[in-house]
Amino acid sequence: MGVTGLKFGVSASFNEEATTTSSGAFDTGYGVGVTYVSTAGDTAITVGAGYAAADYIGTSLTKDEAGGHFGISAVTGDLTIAAAY
Repeated sequence: MGVTGLKFGVSASFNEEATTTSSGAFDTGYGVGVTYVSTAGDTAITVGAGYAAADYIGTSLTKDEAGGHFGISAVTGDLTIAAAY
């Protein structure tokens, strides 16, 4: 199975030695991402997106951390236009 220009990645990390403390400790983290590269005439177009999260354990923590992103760029000659969120 393959889509020309499509790439993806997945990573994870686990800390089985983490203990619950008042300051907190990193327990588990993971990330996923995808990128698609194509052309339209003389313009190279790249679209990418991803998500990453980290779980912490601790007695005074209020939330875990997570975030996502999305971006697109178009390059033609010396001109680059890009946007991301």
